[in-house]
Amino acid sequence: MRRALILILSLTLAAGLSAGARVKPIIGISSGYSSGTSTSGLSYVKSVSKAGGVPVIIPLVTDSASAEEVVGRIGGLIMTGGEDIDPAYYGEEILNSSVGINAVRDTSDMLLIAAAVKLGVPILGICRGEQIVNVYFGGSLFQDIPSQVNGYIAHRQSLPGSEATQRIAVVKGSRLDALLGVDSLDVNTFHHQAVKELADGLTANAYASDGVIEGYEGRNVFCVQFHPEKFVEAGDNFYLPIFEDFVKRASRKHNSHRK
Repeated sequence: MRRALILILSLTLAAGLSAGARVKPIIGISSGYSSGTSTSGLSYVKSVSKAGGVPVIIPLVTDSASAEEVVGRIGGLIMTGGEDIDPAYYGEEILNSSVGINAVRDTSDMLLIAAAVKLGVPILGICRGEQIVNVYFGGSLFQDIPSQVNGYIAHRQSLPGSEATQRIAVVKGSRLDALLGVDSLDVNTFHHQAVKELADGLTANAYASDGVIEGYEGRNVFCVQFHPEKFVEAGDNFYLPIFEDFVKRASRKHNSHRK
């Protein structure tokens, strides 16, 4: 497993290291897990490429040494969307039948986040990625918004991801505000879990009308609950600055690997 992971990253790095060439940062993209196979959506790959990074999908890892070897070779880490997170990670039991977990993926994601924090690699968290980063730092989640949030609005749309169905408020002075320059956003929404208590050191940057946290940021961390990559993939570049800013930060870290 470790040798295969390093081979994938070594080949990608070699492709961008021609003499005198401007080196694009390698962006690692976390994988899902289904039927024994690592998978990840192409919308993340396309968004990273469009923003000027070199996307690499990271197969699942099972130990900290593998995670650190992989993360030590990338400039930035994207934690992607997917299943619910086991509430045992934040000290709770499963609330009801709506909670569907993937223990193998939880383990891999936690190892990757831990490696990124240890090595100072920037993290971009999206949807599940936003949730698990908060949990890693000690925060908690609403396991099921309809069961736990009074006056909740619909957070799961049936329309394609390129369609916006919800308006959220952006926190003035946040990094999200600086990147997009608006006080509200029209976003897509595909979740029934959400951040409940933010971990220490993290600050909310957006809220839904029912009070659900739609994004946050912190040192070396930027996370959103919605899926900006779906808009970028469809040709809507309004959310591209999220990826461009992340690639710039990853570039600084990537170049420090090479010194």
